Amino acid sequence: MRKHHFVFLGIFYLSLQNLQAQSILKDFSGRQTSQHTIYLEWTTKAGSTCADLSIERSFEGGVFEEVYQYNGICGETDKDQTYSYIDSITQGGMYGYRINENNGDYSDTIFVQAFADGAAVVAYPNPAGDVIYLRFSDYALTKINYMLVNQQGHVLRNVQNEHLQNGISLSTLPAGIYNLIVYQSNNPAISMRVIRMN
Repeated sequence: MRKHHFVFLGIFYLSLQNLQAQSILKDFSGRQTSQHTIYLEWTTKAGSTCADLSIERSFEGGVFEEVYQYNGICGETDKDQTYSYIDSITQGGMYGYRINENNGDYSDTIFVQAFADGAAVVAYPNPAGDVIYLRFSDYALTKINYMLVNQQGHVLRNVQNEHLQNGISLSTLPAGIYNLIVYQSNNPAISMRVIRMN
């Protein structure tokens, strides 16, 4: 009896692995395209069978809710197939999106930081740990200048022509409140308060 029970569990485990491997999704991405829209795009694998897919959204870490359903999404037999959806939003903040494959599988959740009306730059996460990132809405910056100033008005950093793909490191700073001033020669300076946590 013990031997048969072990074999059954082994078969059951393999079956679960096979089910988990049957996701038809290859990739999933999103970006803000205007102050009130977020563009989502995903790709199904070549040879995928038809399936209903649901787009689910959360706001600021809240509960996921379905915002759209695609019926009978199929992948072609010899090539991947790409689909898209434009989601309408009413306010700035952090939006999370995932795809429900309606077979018990979900895609990884992607996050899109959306800007409120008139916001030129957002620092996130804020409060931050060791690293803080910047996202721009009004103009594209490949390199920026920035200053980091403490509450006493002392300039802690004055950096010119910096690429910020990896964010701004705060790891050497004590916990506290700082002013981050971002500027470029042809654009007005933008000042924001950032909080460094322990």
